[in-house]
Amino acid sequence: MTGGEQRLIRCFRAVFGRLTVEQVRDASATTLQDWDSLHAIILIAAVEETYGVRIPTDDYPALRSYASVRDYLTAAGIL
Repeated sequence: MTGGEQRLIRCFRAVFGRLTVEQVRDASATTLQDWDSLHAIILIAAVEETYGVRIPTDDYPALRSYASVRDYLTAAGIL
């Protein structure tokens, strides 16, 4: 696991509580009861602050899981 991924896991834990690494990696809008629109925005804000990036609001709907956020950051050359 890279340092960038560890920071992403910390973002998820900060928003959704003390999840194990496996729980974070499986986290999605369908697997976490707390994942609602407010938590999604808080998560995106945490990611933006952690990585010093700005995520366009048009991209928010695609960011509905740990995997999709990780893949988004990877495709953008951030991870």
